[in-house]
Amino acid sequence: MKQDSHYYEAWGEALESSEEALRLSEASLEAVIESSGEGIVTLFQNGRIGIVNSAALKMFGYEPGEIDGLPASEIIPNATLDWLQSAKRGLNQYMRASAHMDCRGRRKDGSFFLVDLSIASIETATQVRFFLTVRDLTERMLVEEAARRSEQKFRSLVAATSSIVWNASPGGYFSMPQPSWEHYTGQTWEAHAIFGWLEAIHPDDRESIRHLWYETVKERGIFETSCRLWNASQQQYRHIDLRAVPVLNVDASVDEWIGTVTDIQDRIEAEQTKAEQESMARFNRLIDNVPGMLYQLELENNEVIAFPYVSPGAGEILGIDPGLVQESPSLLIDLIHPDDRDAFLEAFAAAQPSLSPAIWEGRIQIEGEMRWVQSASRPESPAGRSVLWNGVLMDVTERKMLEAQLGQAQKLESIGQLAAGIAHEINTPIQYIGDNIRFLQDAVGSIYPLAERLDTLLEQAGEGSLSPDTIAAERAALEAADLDYLLEETPKAISQSLEGINHVANIVAAMKEFSHPGSEDKKYIDLNHAIETTLTIARNEWKYVAELETDLSPDLPLVPCLPGELNQVVLNLIVNAAHAIEDVVGPDGLTKGRIAISTRRIGESVEIRVQDTGAGIPADIQQRVFDPFFTTKPVGKGTGQGLAIAYAVIVDKHGGSLDFVTEERVGTTFIITLPLSH
Repeated sequence: MKQDSHYYEAWGEALESSEEALRLSEASLEAVIESSGEGIVTLFQNGRIGIVNSAALKMFGYEPGEIDGLPASEIIPNATLDWLQSAKRGLNQYMRASAHMDCRGRRKDGSFFLVDLSIASIETATQVRFFLTVRDLTERMLVEEAARRSEQKFRSLVAATSSIVWNASPGGYFSMPQPSWEHYTGQTWEAHAIFGWLEAIHPDDRESIRHLWYETVKERGIFETSCRLWNASQQQYRHIDLRAVPVLNVDASVDEWIGTVTDIQDRIEAEQTKAEQESMARFNRLIDNVPGMLYQLELENNEVIAFPYVSPGAGEILGIDPGLVQESPSLLIDLIHPDDRDAFLEAFAAAQPSLSPAIWEGRIQIEGEMRWVQSASRPESPAGRSVLWNGVLMDVTERKMLEAQLGQAQKLESIGQLAAGIAHEINTPIQYIGDNIRFLQDAVGSIYPLAERLDTLLEQAGEGSLSPDTIAAERAALEAADLDYLLEETPKAISQSLEGINHVANIVAAMKEFSHPGSEDKKYIDLNHAIETTLTIARNEWKYVAELETDLSPDLPLVPCLPGELNQVVLNLIVNAAHAIEDVVGPDGLTKGRIAISTRRIGESVEIRVQDTGAGIPADIQQRVFDPFFTTKPVGKGTGQGLAIAYAVIVDKHGGSLDFVTEERVGTTFIITLPLSH
């Protein structure tokens, strides 16, 4: 009995030791299970709940201890005892550590939710324990549902949009057929596979698109550009917007490229149409408000065929409706002054061979009023048609009046500048005319008494009472009066006086002729006489610094010109020549230079040369001598207008030329060429 008691005592100690170990093992198991972030539930072999960690309690909505010992089917309806035994047999049969399945879980409030259930079993000699790992699939289901809806929306959007949607491999090439691309471009899969799709791009755009696409794929950026793509149905290249974005993996690598092609041809055409309409509206406003008449003129064989277009400005310029000019092209020509009509047509004829601009200036007569107009036009030569001139006709009457006033003002200014010299030129002959008249006055005072004494002698001789004493006395009176001297000098005094009077008269006539405003019409004049008149006016400017040589052709024909303006040109050149020589020889008159003026006929034109022996024109300013307001003279001696006006008068108003040749330290020659044709 004592041995039995020792046996039972040892067995009891061993049992206590085993129970303590089991308790510690259970505690360790609970700690491990509790530390897991996933929901874990242990079941006894009878299917009732053992250990439940906090994650599982939270998932099912229970507090600790509320479901201890309850059947597993309370939280997992499928987890009946039979189901557990069947699962255990399946694990043993396939020798698997665990099995996974999706099933429903039931919360404390009775609501169900989808769970991912992992079941494993541990079998000892005395018991079987089941371990359930439970994952709530609600969030995953929401994500999957959102993805499904997103996919559905995407497909609906693709179906609804007019854009082509395509996808490419991470390397940027087509790795599978693109039906929408094939439908638009007509390229088969064999044609658009890999990078074959680039062949549908317009040849002029292809290389730039290829380069941009390669760079975008390399940088994994957003691809956005515009180009032209072949459209099979329209059989033409059409403008498109081409766009692609990369779809990235978690590691930021490219999974694929998703792209779109949007046909923007209609939009571009609509924008172009709108832009053209706006441009046309602006053009019409411009035409309606521009001062002058815009026109298109068609000429053939130097005759007006038609005015395809005449702007509303015709009413302002011509005083007639534009439609009338278009209906009757000769109407405008008839309005041009007869003297200017040929020049109008000749301006176009001269410009047509080189298709250069045609400039014409002339007069038109409207309701008895003469107006100056200027036409400037550029030609175009449409295929199969006569030359078409696009131009503008401007009223320049006011400008012409100002030019005339300016020209007259410059003439008066020139006369003002020459006034002292002209006064001197007049004063010299006036002085000797006065001296001669005073001499004649004294001579008459001496001769008059002799005439009275002669009358007395004649009476005495008639009466026969003339005595020798009387004759001697009269002879003495005659000698005292120095009659021989008076008879010799009196004719000379009269001749010199007449010469002086003629000289003054010539100066006054020259001044009158030079300062006359002149007319707007060209006149045939004696060019040599005009030059001589100008030389008279300018005499005091040159006579102290230069000897004058003239070689004026005696057989020069009358020349059509504007006399007053031509005189001004010659005067400017003579004064400039005198000033240039003065700069070399000085104003003291000890040495003199030379001014040579010549005229001659050359074919159908005449030439005037004004040569001086001044210092010449420096090379660095030769290109500027005809520029307005350019002068090398000191302030007060020159305005820089003389040569500019001379050039405008000769070239623009006379259709001639004004050139020069110069050599430094030798002199300058200005050459005027005037046409003989009116």
